[in-house]
Amino acid sequence: MAFEIVARIASLLSSHLVVSSSLPFSNKGKQPAIQLHPHVDPASVIPSAEKEQGLTSLLLAPSPSSFTSLVPSLGALSGRPIAVHVGLPTSFDLTPVLALRSSGWVIIKSETTGAHGKETHDTALLVSKLAKESKRAVLHIYTVQDDTAANGNGTTNGNGVHASEEELSNEAITEFFNAAPIALNGAAAQSSSDVAESEVEALADYEAAALATLKLTRRAQKPYVHTESGGQIETLLVAFGLNVTPLVKAVPHLQNTGVLSINLLRPVAPSKLLAVIPTSVKKIIVLEQAYKNTTRWGAVFVDVLNALQARAESHGEQMPEIVGGILGSVKGSDEALQ
Repeated sequence: MAFEIVARIASLLSSHLVVSSSLPFSNKGKQPAIQLHPHVDPASVIPSAEKEQGLTSLLLAPSPSSFTSLVPSLGALSGRPIAVHVGLPTSFDLTPVLALRSSGWVIIKSETTGAHGKETHDTALLVSKLAKESKRAVLHIYTVQDDTAANGNGTTNGNGVHASEEELSNEAITEFFNAAPIALNGAAAQSSSDVAESEVEALADYEAAALATLKLTRRAQKPYVHTESGGQIETLLVAFGLNVTPLVKAVPHLQNTGVLSINLLRPVAPSKLLAVIPTSVKKIIVLEQAYKNTTRWGAVFVDVLNALQARAESHGEQMPEIVGGILGSVKGSDEALQ
């Protein structure tokens, strides 16, 4: 279902659409899709900047090579209105994704929860709007069933891809996409004062696209989502992965524990991250779905550590204990509790 949802939005909003040849895609939309065969540089089939008109979307296969194939062109594509969507099984090693964190691209994750994939639907809209308005490349990774690359199911819409009954109409999505960007007020602009100068504009663009998406769907898109068991939170699990839901569902059964799910990997906004970390927390466990780290500390661990250190230094307070770990495959809340 998630792939069909993303494919529908990409088909509807893109002036140029590139799809991995292994994906079950049948496009009957306004623009023919360009097939991308294995081991081909995606940049070679993307229109040049001079010929570019509107949004270019790529639907890539769930393979490490989908990410490594982008590496030679990361810099050249970073300032282009390009949305790259990659649907991944929940057990996928995200090491190649984390390796792109210094690319200058916006990197967003969505996790499909429930039958209709609302989070992935809304994030695909946000990503498309963000890439178009900011003229910057955006990478969107989202969860799919393990057999999505081989099978499709559901009801086919006018674009030749499957659609959920709860999705918005084509007209509503097109109107949202073509509407003028939302101007952030002064308070929103000041909230990014702690962000690296190179990422200030990217964060402002993200917030504007998120606000536009909220107005359309009536569902908030948050870079960091905090769930807690109630009471005074002393232990916080900070997770970046494709299957954080079992941890979230386990929280009500735990005492003094919370889960913080990271949806926006890049750009990083330390103040927004710290705003969802309760000051009562004594221990933070950072879990990353990366199984082949080549460094001692994970990328997300370093982001969280830097934010906490900055707050401790500016406020003269003691830092909580922070440790890193690997987010493995968790099949349900019972397994998460164990």
